[in-house]
Amino acid sequence: MYGLQDAVPAQDMLGVYPRVRLAGPRDGADIYELCCELHKENGLFPMNRLKVEETIKQATDRKGAFMGLIGAPGALEGMIYLLISQLWYTDSLHLEEIFNFVRPEYRKGTTNARALISFAKKCADEAPLPLVIGVISSQQTEAKIRLYRKFLGLPMGAFFVYGEHVAIKPVSPTAWVTQKRWRSRGK
Repeated sequence: MYGLQDAVPAQDMLGVYPRVRLAGPRDGADIYELCCELHKENGLFPMNRLKVEETIKQATDRKGAFMGLIGAPGALEGMIYLLISQLWYTDSLHLEEIFNFVRPEYRKGTTNARALISFAKKCADEAPLPLVIGVISSQQTEAKIRLYRKFLGLPMGAFFVYGEHVAIKPVSPTAWVTQKRWRSRGK
């Protein structure tokens, strides 16, 4: 059985995706800035700075988590956070995507998003561990679902948020209509 550190990719493995680099301790402030943008776009609840900083440190220190970054220090374009985790009923490990975010000005053509998803798949294959990804979003949700479906296949389940005290509101049900059409085409 793999230990948590066995699933963290080596820096030299990233040659396959040269646009994506592993985050290190010096990237913390840049990552925090990007996390603030991510939260502004998709945060369900108030942001706790200390908790975000601890989560970033876990990944930059590669202690059961790691991050792929696109962009030079001080000029990050996008990031993906992968946590080595377990479901409540098993000792089996999996890679859990905590977030995948590309700054809006770098989203044209989805090149960065594709690179980050490909990085996550490569990490999962190298580990080897299953990759678990979900979409929590109120902006461009259908496009995000289509992109993940293209790379990962049909989704398993759905995510629901109930209550009036969340910062973002649900998207229209057309995202799920798209899924029905997709199945009817046999894909």
